[in-house]
Amino acid sequence: DCATEASLAAANGGALQVPKMDIGEHGFISVVSDTEGNMIGLHSMS
Repeated sequence: DCATEASLAAANGGALQVPKMDIGEHGFISVVSDTEGNMIGLHSMS
């Protein structure tokens, strides 16, 4: 679940940029940034 991974990133110094968002039949996405500001996209089907 990308929301679970996003919360782990935030708990370890990163930041949630885009909360879990439905992308239809393709699942869900969220975006986090790491401690240096690099953006990381996360994807899950549930």
